[in-house]
Amino acid sequence: MLDHSSESATISFSYAHQGVRGAHSATACSSSQWIIDSGATDHMTGSATGFASYSSLSGRDKVSIVDGSLSLIAGKGFIPCSSLTLTLVLHAPKFTRNLLSISHLINSMNCSVTFFPPCVFFRT
Repeated sequence: MLDHSSESATISFSYAHQGVRGAHSATACSSSQWIIDSGATDHMTGSATGFASYSSLSGRDKVSIVDGSLSLIAGKGFIPCSSLTLTLVLHAPKFTRNLLSISHLINSMNCSVTFFPPCVFFRT
């Protein structure tokens, strides 16, 4: 479910909304950094803080983490940011990073993504 090599990366992103270029740090969502992951199928975080809406799950579903172990998915919800809302974010308590799923973002925002060496642009 995850691109295991991505957890060692550190990156922020720029978000272009309706053709207007604007830079917004991914850290605006919380006090920690979010890693843009092209291999993740879902947004994921290890922290229960920052959710504006949260639903506890049964704990039967699990996700693989970078060390090969499994973490239970404790819940899911949405996390508001300064210019967008991350929807269906999975809370996996053993996770040590926050992952932004590229595929989830482009599908939920109906946008395209362009990668450049210093940044990433999302365009609607």
